[in-house]
Amino acid sequence: MPNPLTRLLQDPPKMYRPIPFWSWNERLEVEETRRQIAEMDAAGLGGYFMHARGGLQTPYLGEEWFANISAGVEEARARGMGAWAYDENGWPSGFGDGRVNGRGERYQQKYLRYEPAASPPADLERTIAEATTTSGEALRFFYEVNPYYVDVLDPEVTRLFIEEAYAPYAARYAQDLGGAMPGLFTDEPQVSRNGIPWSLILPERYRAAYGEDLEPRLTHLFFPEEGYRRTRYRFWRLVQELFVQGYMEPLYDWCEAHGALLTGHMVLEEGLTAQVTSNAAVMPHYEFFHMPGMDWLTRRIDPPNTPHQVASVAHQLGKRRILSESFAGCGWSVTFEDLKWIYEWQMARGVTTLCQHLQGYSLRGLRKRDWPASLFYQQPWWPDYRAFNDAVSRVGMLLAEGEVAYEVLVLHPQSSAWLRFDNAENPGLPELNEAFLGLTHALEGAHVPFHYGDERILLRHGRVEDDRLRVGSQSYGVVIVPPCDTLDASTARLLEAFAAGGGTLLWVGEQPRYLEGEASDALEALRALGQRAANAAEAIAALPPCARPIAVADADGQPVADIAATWRALPEALAGQPCRFYYLHNKSVDRAYEATISVPGAAAARLVIEDGSLEAVPASGGDSRLTVVHRFPERGSLALLVYDDLRAVADLPTASEAVDLEPLEAERLAGDWRLELLDPNALTLDHCAYWFDGALQAEREHISVITPRALEREAPVEIRMEFSVQVAEGFQPEEDTALVLERPDRCRVEVNGREVAWADAGYYRDRSFRMTPIGAHLRPGANTIAVTTTFRQPPEVYEALRRSRVFEAEKNKLTFDSEIEAAYLVGRFAVETPGEWEPLPRDAARYEGPFVVGPLPETVALGDLTPQGLPFFAGRVRLSREVALGDDEAEGRAFRLADKMANSVALAANGQPAATWFWRPYEADLAGLLRPGENTLALEITGTLRNLLGPHHLQEGESWATNPSTFYKGENVWGSRPWTDAYTFVAYGVRL
Repeated sequence: MPNPLTRLLQDPPKMYRPIPFWSWNERLEVEETRRQIAEMDAAGLGGYFMHARGGLQTPYLGEEWFANISAGVEEARARGMGAWAYDENGWPSGFGDGRVNGRGERYQQKYLRYEPAASPPADLERTIAEATTTSGEALRFFYEVNPYYVDVLDPEVTRLFIEEAYAPYAARYAQDLGGAMPGLFTDEPQVSRNGIPWSLILPERYRAAYGEDLEPRLTHLFFPEEGYRRTRYRFWRLVQELFVQGYMEPLYDWCEAHGALLTGHMVLEEGLTAQVTSNAAVMPHYEFFHMPGMDWLTRRIDPPNTPHQVASVAHQLGKRRILSESFAGCGWSVTFEDLKWIYEWQMARGVTTLCQHLQGYSLRGLRKRDWPASLFYQQPWWPDYRAFNDAVSRVGMLLAEGEVAYEVLVLHPQSSAWLRFDNAENPGLPELNEAFLGLTHALEGAHVPFHYGDERILLRHGRVEDDRLRVGSQSYGVVIVPPCDTLDASTARLLEAFAAGGGTLLWVGEQPRYLEGEASDALEALRALGQRAANAAEAIAALPPCARPIAVADADGQPVADIAATWRALPEALAGQPCRFYYLHNKSVDRAYEATISVPGAAAARLVIEDGSLEAVPASGGDSRLTVVHRFPERGSLALLVYDDLRAVADLPTASEAVDLEPLEAERLAGDWRLELLDPNALTLDHCAYWFDGALQAEREHISVITPRALEREAPVEIRMEFSVQVAEGFQPEEDTALVLERPDRCRVEVNGREVAWADAGYYRDRSFRMTPIGAHLRPGANTIAVTTTFRQPPEVYEALRRSRVFEAEKNKLTFDSEIEAAYLVGRFAVETPGEWEPLPRDAARYEGPFVVGPLPETVALGDLTPQGLPFFAGRVRLSREVALGDDEAEGRAFRLADKMANSVALAANGQPAATWFWRPYEADLAGLLRPGENTLALEITGTLRNLLGPHHLQEGESWATNPSTFYKGENVWGSRPWTDAYTFVAYGVRL
């Protein structure tokens, strides 16, 4: 029968497609805004978050701003995309570009501090109270003010924030909210990242909530005195309530009233400790997002609690789409394979909707260092990006549309973290966190689907029905309580009723001894119910069979812990008949697995995520279960549709049985391959001599030093920079060899002492990277390129710099009028490296020595191309050669790579496409493409911007956690990391 899924899988609707952060970080122009949207549409993106960010030169929320917002909405309406608003200038959300905190101290963020009462007061006017510890030490408690962020515990702050940041969109786009403008993104609102928070409303609210004063008990928050657990529990629960009710609920309610969706994420979601001061707890906030989200920084996976937290609340409360802002700080070398690994790991834990961080409107100046990479048109791989977006959209759509029914609930121990938090050593809190993560890892490794249960969510949405604990739309037959100290009274009542009704209650490790922070006899009866398990393994062994619907085992029958698995029941309206979707992902970067998968069902089809096709999978069965054997490559995945009716897959093509093909021998492919550049080569010029107003500052210095030194003067200064370029003897660069500068309109250029008039020759990579030909002015030997400019900033830049040293909100929206940046030489030449190379981890190498511009080699060897004339190359090359095959050698052959050191590799045989590899496996069947005699093989290798843009000079080598600090030498507002003047490059090419 026709499968209704077929059309949707071929081209997933835009509502299921990724929605990137579109960094509005430049002077906005409506025509350019529309052009960039067209680029996104062609790349398979479903929308965009219009995100004010550092570098923005268009006045935020001004008329020019809204002209570009209107262009975004109009284009979205015409293209069926979503033009989402972002609710702040920079981040964290809540301060309204300074308009809210600018109203005075009441509205500003505050931290609780103490000092000896006998000492002169740090700030007498901000004294809260004096109290004496049980050891007799008299302390003065006071609050410290951060004037650059807001008190999110005060609902008046949120009211003003809505007035400043939300109402302007409703005033202009009321008819588009929920449509072409689906909603708004709120980003990292936070109580405190600098210790225990304070609010002027806390004493009154504490008294109203608990009938006692907080001030005499402030010592309890820092010291383990009698009754401290009770005070800490009450304090942090109140902070949680004030934050949820005072910030998240009003934003959600405003969006509800205006037909808009609220999305975004909290800050410091990862561990129990980090959540305490920043949020009290993150999970309660997800109730008040229409599309709750999370943040996932840098090139890594684990710990898994972050996606489980947000997915649990979303599933319990019927929120189908779960967002992840991902990839910030992955670095310029990140590839589709890396992105897929990170995001598939998240999807296997519930995430459905990708928000790529980020797409830079511009890469000019500081923008290229804004937690790279920019995943946008500047990249050499941009024409291929749709392949990645299509693949993840297919999986995300099925995860979003499927129904979730997990049997196991794990109680989240965040309230126990409150008791152990003292703002100093936090005794026992790391162990509590590790025990919770250990249980999570164990359940994942045993392929037990589960949700977390947050106590506030349980209070609001939990109830017991016979032997089931219902939380919203979910129903659980098993509740696991991890090691913890305390329970909310409402949680204890639920657990008691659940166990009494016949539900399976499992206690792992240490049982709670406190009820809301107080010792309670009532807990003794509860602790006697259920089963005790000394550790996670014992708890898993005690689970009923229905809690483990999926088994993933190796050849010895042991669970493959590296492979995570999840499942959904697809609605018949979507699948055409009863169908379950199973999604499995191998997180290992260096181990492939041949795994046996056992699930309920009779027949299975594999979703080929690369093209959306379905193919029947050979399977065996018995006892209403289905067994499939699948080879997971490193970082590989499997998407299975499983049916109870064998006829469901009868009309599908059958997946090809694995055939042992004989790969072309590496020895046969060794030797020279012809080199053809499909993009110009480059030389990054990032060291120079420089002068301030004619006074020499350094004979050789890194370019990143100059802007911070010029800013220190707080006055205009003429800066002259001289870059040295060595050209090989006997080589004359082609005339169109170009110099690339970012603001040539503000520069005077001299080459070898002669001024060169700027003749614009278009852009290189980013539209602000402008080119002018200088090849005719270069000569063999030493060359000097001098660039002179006047560096000046308006007074508000210096004020913003001072503010940015206090709090990140100011730094995250910094914009400079003048910036000193590297120059580039681009053209048809090689960059010879006659110095010393040192191998480094992460496919990197460090080079120390000169760079010499010379002729391109006609041939290269397979392997790393960076030391073969392309150290700074950022583009595509084609390598080709002939391979002779005998009469009996052309059949049954394959081409296999051991590794791909690039974003993608496309193979052609005798002019016919054979394969394009974005991720493993790197093997192509050459059936029908080879012939006896001479055969031409060609490899088109597409790289990244990493070796062009760096960071080049980290002592650690290649970083997978890049941010502005990784690009700077010496002190500056962004910070810096240990430095070397030698250059680090990442490998570019292929290995056999």
